[in-house]
Amino acid sequence: MKPAEGSPNPPALPDREVVMISTKGRGVVIEPTFLLAVLFAIALLGSAPLPVLAQASGSWTSTGTLNVPRNGHTATLLPNGLVLSVGGMSSNGTILASAELYDPATGKWTITGEMAAARTNHTATLLTDGEVLVAGGLGNVNPQSPCTASAELYNPSTGEWRATGSMNTARYWQGAALLLTGEVLVAGGDICWGFSAGASPGNTAELYDPSSGTWKGTGSMHNNRAAELTRLRDGQALVADESAELYESLHRAVDDDSRNVLYIRHQSPRYGAPHKRGRAGLWKPFCLLCQRVLQPNRQHLVSDQWHMWHSG
Repeated sequence: MKPAEGSPNPPALPDREVVMISTKGRGVVIEPTFLLAVLFAIALLGSAPLPVLAQASGSWTSTGTLNVPRNGHTATLLPNGLVLSVGGMSSNGTILASAELYDPATGKWTITGEMAAARTNHTATLLTDGEVLVAGGLGNVNPQSPCTASAELYNPSTGEWRATGSMNTARYWQGAALLLTGEVLVAGGDICWGFSAGASPGNTAELYDPSSGTWKGTGSMHNNRAAELTRLRDGQALVADESAELYESLHRAVDDDSRNVLYIRHQSPRYGAPHKRGRAGLWKPFCLLCQRVLQPNRQHLVSDQWHMWHSG
C-alpha cells in the first residue's frame, strides 16, 4: 500500500512483526517463523555426521579386520552381498577349517560355520543355487600326502557345511570356474605324489555336477599348469600362465522320436560343423539346439575340448 503524501512513515502491518533486510535500497521481508526454521535446519546440518565421500579412483581405505588372520584362503561374494572367507593358514602355520563373513554395510567380520576338513590353497566356487563349493587344497588329513580331494558345500541360509563327492584327483592351487551348464570345471593344480616325492603341476581336469554331487573326468589340458580359471562371457574357460588355453564344452542330447542326435551348444563353433577358429579366436555363442546330425561318426563333436590360444 502506497503511503499517503506527506506521511513521514509507512503504516505498520497489523498483528505481524516484520524483519527488514535492506540491500541496495531494496527490502526483503522475512517472517520470524521462516527465519527460525532456516536456523534450525542449519543447526541440524552442523551436528549431523557428514556422509562418507567416494574415495578417489584406485585408492584403498582400511576396514574391519578378520577375527583370525589367514593366508591361502578364498573369498567369495555371496548373493546376499556378504563375503565368505574360508580356510587358509594362520600366522603360526596352522591350516584352518574356520570361515568368516564380511558385511560391507558395517565393515565387520563374523564367524560362521566351520568346515569338516581344514584346508588351504583350495578353490571356492559360487554355484547357481547360491551355495559355495570348496574343493581340494592342502590339509592335515594325511601327512604322507597332504593334498586332499575332498569337497564341501556351504549354505549361506544356514551358515552350515555339508559333505559332497570328492574329486578323482587330490590337488591344490588348481583353477575352478562355474560353466554355463551349472557344472564346475576344475583343472590342473599341484598334484601330490607323496610327502617325500613332493608335488608338481598336472594337466588333468574334472567336472562337478551339483545335481548329483559327483565328479567326472573331462579333457586334459595340453600343458601342466597350476593357474586360475576364468569363465568368459561366451561360456568358454580361460587358463593362462606361460601360455594359455581355452576349454569348450559341447553337449549332446537324443531326440526320442527320431533317435537323431541333437547338438546343444552352450558355447560353440558353428552349426554342427567341425571346430574352426578365426584369427580373433572366438565364435559368438548360440546357446540353442543346433543342427540335427544323423551320422553316428559325428559324435566326436560332443567331447569336451581344450584349444591352445594363439594371438596371431
